[in-house]
Amino acid sequence: MISEMLSIGKSAVAAQQVLLRTTSNNIANIATDNYVRQRSVTTDNALALGVGSVITQRLNDTFKQQEVWRDTANLAFNEAVYEQIHTVDQYLSNNSIGLSSSITKMFTSLESANNNPISESERTEFMSSIQGFMDRFNTLYDDIESVLADNERKLEESTKQANELIKSIANFNNSIAAIGQKHDSFFYNLIDQRDEAIAQLANLVDIRTVPNEQNSDVVGINLASGQSLVLVESDLNQCTYGHIEVVPGTYDQSSKELAIRFEGSSLYNRLGSNYEITGGKIGGLLDCRREINEALSSISQLTVSLTVNFNNQNSQGFDLYGQQGEALFEIPHSYPLDPSDDWCTACYGKGSVRYAVDPASIEKLSDCNLCFVSDDTGAIVECYQVMEDGTLSENTVNPADYGIVVDTDPAYFYAEPNTRVTIKPAVDLARHIRVKTTDAKKLALSQSGMGPSDNSNGIQMSRLQNKPAVTNGGAYSSDDDLVSFTVRYAAITCKFGAVASNANISLQAAEGKLEQSKSSYESASGVSLDEEAAHLVQYQQYYSAAAKIITASQNTFQSLLGALSI
Repeated sequence: MISEMLSIGKSAVAAQQVLLRTTSNNIANIATDNYVRQRSVTTDNALALGVGSVITQRLNDTFKQQEVWRDTANLAFNEAVYEQIHTVDQYLSNNSIGLSSSITKMFTSLESANNNPISESERTEFMSSIQGFMDRFNTLYDDIESVLADNERKLEESTKQANELIKSIANFNNSIAAIGQKHDSFFYNLIDQRDEAIAQLANLVDIRTVPNEQNSDVVGINLASGQSLVLVESDLNQCTYGHIEVVPGTYDQSSKELAIRFEGSSLYNRLGSNYEITGGKIGGLLDCRREINEALSSISQLTVSLTVNFNNQNSQGFDLYGQQGEALFEIPHSYPLDPSDDWCTACYGKGSVRYAVDPASIEKLSDCNLCFVSDDTGAIVECYQVMEDGTLSENTVNPADYGIVVDTDPAYFYAEPNTRVTIKPAVDLARHIRVKTTDAKKLALSQSGMGPSDNSNGIQMSRLQNKPAVTNGGAYSSDDDLVSFTVRYAAITCKFGAVASNANISLQAAEGKLEQSKSSYESASGVSLDEEAAHLVQYQQYYSAAAKIITASQNTFQSLLGALSI
């Protein structure tokens, strides 16, 4: 009987020690990110008296946990998008940075010059305003390019962080698989550390976990699109992992793409048009880049079109020297090329495409990019418009319908066999435009034979402010697609403003959703200090009671020994 009492007391003390250790571990980790509450439970001893084995459980609600990871990825996506979109929106809409006020000032000062055509001061004011417009454009161009450069830098940094986490998850998996089915606090803490790495990875990219069939504690990691990042070998419970790499674009080497290369392999798999990576900071950086590039293309198209129209109109009048008007802006790569000019050679891809803007069809100049496709000999045989999502138009297009002339000399018009070369006419033409003259007398306001006090050509130039002369985004199909320069810029800022507003709304919604899912998950799997404190008191009382059983058995044994010695 005494031995049975002692056995009961010892098993109860041992069990309460485990319960107290588990509770203490919960309290110690209450502030640890992604720590999952553990609970130890006792079982009956079917073979003898006393407490049976003690099983420690990890109270993880995997459904709610994965919901938190998805919402984390969604919030990080929207934060990355809003940060960069909001910055560009401020550049476009700010009167001291954007183009709206400088366009207005050009036409206001031109109107003043028309009112007094022989006044050099009024003419000088106009010449100053066109220089101000170009300064403003160049600053805006550089500002937007700096956002794109920042985007690329953050993309490089984020993929580096992602790769470190992917490797860490694979290593944790291997350690978990090596331990096997030993479910104790150390084992569960290892899983918590692995899941913390998964949570950090979810902040960078939208992922899905795939439990291993033989050991559900070991999980593979896939992109939301299905591409593997951490691959579990089902027979060995060992993990291999991929590296996300930033590589030059397949068709546009100035635009970076992502690819995955698995450990030990020199081959990498390009992630299509980058839409295979969604969610997370990386997905947000990729997504907003398209909108930012579109904004840069749009203001470039407007600037090229505006300056070419001013040149065309000025060349139809006569200046104060009595000479035929000349170009006010120096626009390189204008067709037909003069001896001091050359074709624009900016192209992106493995090949050569030379082109020039055609002032005679400047209304057709688009903010679209064009892609040239070669055959198996390297000869370029087709041209397509690059659509907003990065795909190519269903039908082939003619570059002339986009306001440019292409040099089709085979010596300069080629690509690697069965590949593509992209050009960005508006962006690459606009960056080189400069004011050609500061001589106010070269402003050609009069028409032939009308004398210096005539302003007939100046009035025609003023009408450019409201004349439908530029496509309102997309390709030209008819004059119905044309709008004025002021309307075009307003459309650019309004469209981008709507994108920024939607990004802000999405960000706020994502913040609320993550807060809700975190709260739900914490209620199921988090640590409650009040609950753990109550358990601590309870288990201490149980421990004391168990210790008294041992004490009682010892006292009884001593009493028996005393009785036998009499």
